[in-house]
Amino acid sequence: MKKKIVEKKLVLLDSDVSRLRQLCKTYGNHQYCRTLIEEIGKADIVDRTELPEDVVIMHSEVEIYDIEDKESSRYVLVYPWEADADSCKISILAPIGTAIIGYREGDEIMWKVPGGTRNLRIASVTQPSEDVSKEVSK
Repeated sequence: MKKKIVEKKLVLLDSDVSRLRQLCKTYGNHQYCRTLIEEIGKADIVDRTELPEDVVIMHSEVEIYDIEDKESSRYVLVYPWEADADSCKISILAPIGTAIIGYREGDEIMWKVPGGTRNLRIASVTQPSEDVSKEVSK
């Protein structure tokens, strides 16, 4: 019997969506902005009171498990100007950053990255305690 593949519905925080749309206006034709806008288009957009605790939002600390490599990595999802590889802060406009926003703990994602397609699992999510997002400047 064939397994039916069901695409999971993304959940995005309304304040993140506003900032991400502005970010993509600022960054114009950046290749991951187009992908990010597509992801926003297929998401349920909710306010903080309706947000499940296990959803990846901006400034979440996320443990990602690479299913093929059997390795885990921890990142904090940030805006491009906050990115810092030494501190494991990954930009929303990096391939993995765009891939994980809106997914929930336990979700598996197949995502194209420069080195090919990765099969990833969101192992854990710790959301920021408050909305620490910074406004996107024009």
